[in-house]
Amino acid sequence: MKVATGVRSLLLWIFILLFIVVTDTLIYLSTLLDFKDAPQLIFVFSFYLLAYLAALILMVAAWQFLHKLLAVKPLPAQKIKLTYDLTFEEHEKIKAFLSEIRN
Repeated sequence: MKVATGVRSLLLWIFILLFIVVTDTLIYLSTLLDFKDAPQLIFVFSFYLLAYLAALILMVAAWQFLHKLLAVKPLPAQKIKLTYDLTFEEHEKIKAFLSEIRN
């Protein structure tokens, strides 16, 4: 459980940093625009916005893929065995109850 929480926390920090990098890149690129040519400014800014949204969508897809890939799964051998002394009648009641649930 601690490993799963640690992996999730690590992925979260990586993607927060990537989100900051993508946002700062958009801000830096917008500072390079020439504000004297308004039609070009609208076109370029809309292109930057689409690129930004595409980067965010890719980050979400990567997050989901890595989360499925790195999620800690319990091993099949990690089953708990419980032992309890039962009478024959109790055993039959339990079997009947389980078969009733299955049907």
